[in-house]
Amino acid sequence: PAAAAAAPAASSADIAEIEKKITEQGELVRKLKADKASKDAISAEVTKLLALKEELKAAGGELAPPAKQDKKKGGDNKKEEPKKEEGGGKKGKKKKGGDKKEEGGDKKEGDKKEGGKKEYDAKFLKTVEKEGGKKGQDILGVYEMGGLEFFCTTIDTPEGDLHLMEIVLDNMNREIDENSEEKRGGAGPVGKMLFSAGIEQLGMIARVPTDKIHKINTKDWMAHVCKQLQGELQPGATEELAKGVVLADKQKGRFPLKMKDDAIAAAIAYLRERNCFPDNDDESDDDFVYGDDDFDDAF
Repeated sequence: PAAAAAAPAASSADIAEIEKKITEQGELVRKLKADKASKDAISAEVTKLLALKEELKAAGGELAPPAKQDKKKGGDNKKEEPKKEEGGGKKGKKKKGGDKKEEGGDKKEGDKKEGGKKEYDAKFLKTVEKEGGKKGQDILGVYEMGGLEFFCTTIDTPEGDLHLMEIVLDNMNREIDENSEEKRGGAGPVGKMLFSAGIEQLGMIARVPTDKIHKINTKDWMAHVCKQLQGELQPGATEELAKGVVLADKQKGRFPLKMKDDAIAAAIAYLRERNCFPDNDDESDDDFVYGDDDFDDAF
C-alpha cells in the first residue's frame, strides 16, 4: 500500500539542521553536568539527544568523527594527483592503488589503537587527569579514616570512554607529590571499580592492588557485574585490571545513565558476599559508596 512506501530521503539542508540540533543538545548535556544538575534532568536531556541521533540516522545522515572527514578529503586529493603524474599507466595504477590501501589502512589502525585520541585536546586531558587526582585524594581519605579496602564510584569526564577512564584511574593511583601545593592521587592501596555513563555505553574499569587479589580477583569481579547487566567483559582482563561495557539499547529502555546505579549495586553486592564491604545496616558508608555527592567538586 502507499502508506507503507519508504519516505523520500531528507535533503542535505534537513540533515544539516538535525546535526546542528545534535550539537546544541550535546552542549546542553555537558552544561547540565558541569552545573551539577539533577540526575533526572540530565537523563531527560540525554534521552532527547539519543532521539535526535535516531532521527539523523533515519534521515540518511551519519555522525562521522573529524578523522573520517579528513580521510575523505585526503582520498579525493589522492585521486587527482596520480592522474596528472602517471597518466593511467599500469605501473601507475598499481602504485596508486597501493597508496590508497596504505593510507586507508594506517588511518583505520590508528583509530582503533588511539580510540579517538586525536579529538582530545591538551586542556580536556588535563581536566580528565585532575578528576582522577582529586577523587584519588577523596578515596584515600575514606580509606585512612575507616579502613575501607574496596571502593565503587562514578566518574564524569570520560563519558563511557574506556581509554579516558584508565587515565582517571592512573591519576587516582599515582604517588602523591609531597612538594606540590595541591595533593593529588594516593589511592593505590584501595581496590576500586569506576563507572562512567556516556551516550552509547556505560564504561566500567576496575583495579585491585596485588596484596588484595587473594580477597577479590578483579577479572572475576568485573565478569560478575557484566553478567548482571548483560554487559561485555573486555579482552585482556587480568586478576589486577579489568574493563567492561554495557551497551545502550533505546528500544529496550537501556540507557547508560540509568544502568549505572544497577551496576554499582551489583559490584557492591559482590564485595559484601565476600566480607569486603560494610553491611547494609552500617549507614556510615552510604554517602561514599556512589561518590556523586561527596565528589561533586572533583574538578
